[in-house]
Amino acid sequence: MQIPECIQLIERGFPKKIDKLIWADLGCGNGLFTKALASLLGKKSKIFALDKTHQIIEPIYHYSEIEFIKTDFVGEPLTLKNLDGVLMANSLHYVKDKPKLILEI
Repeated sequence: MQIPECIQLIERGFPKKIDKLIWADLGCGNGLFTKALASLLGKKSKIFALDKTHQIIEPIYHYSEIEFIKTDFVGEPLTLKNLDGVLMANSLHYVKDKPKLILEI
């Protein structure tokens, strides 16, 4: 899958580009959907990309800031506050107790 395909899958859930939004991508993997998200958010936005396996997500110039955090978002408390949105492109499928996680988020 390529970034344009990812954008098509998620773009309907986003308003027009708004600066300074803060999002989290839970279970970001290699960052493919993180980059798609970055292209949909305003330039001054920030994305926290979380995964339990260390990832190196190359920055996308002229798009949102991306900060990688190595953590198990299911097994450890989510310490991020004041998020405007959360992306879980594929990771929710692997969560056993989905209602519990969604309530915690």
